Amino acid sequence: METGSLIEKGDLWVFMELFGLKGVKHHCGLSRRALLPLFGFGVQVHYTEFTNDTKEHAHPVATEVYIVLEAGADARIKVDGVEKPVKAWQVMGIKPGCMHQGLGHMKVLILILPFQHEHDEVLPEKKS
Repeated sequence: METGSLIEKGDLWVFMELFGLKGVKHHCGLSRRALLPLFGFGVQVHYTEFTNDTKEHAHPVATEVYIVLEAGADARIKVDGVEKPVKAWQVMGIKPGCMHQGLGHMKVLILILPFQHEHDEVLPEKKS
């Protein structure tokens, strides 16, 4: 997995460029990830372009903070089964265990604390 374009690193700081990445296809849309924990930081940063084909999910361990940079007229987020409209420059906090799903078109900066491992994601079980 790509880790962000490292621009420069010091003993106590690091500069990375998210747009130096081609992006990773994710169930939330196209995601570019600056994996700061690889450099000793306790937060991960994603830039995600949400689309209409996202999947509802939760994180048992991680807290997420969404910073909405751009939002289409159809942008909304579903949290604990309730859809909320979203507009640019809103900030949303999502605690561990909260089922959530980005809906519509939006560009979001996501801060993830602590570092999110791949196993810290739960999709709802399919009902037969």
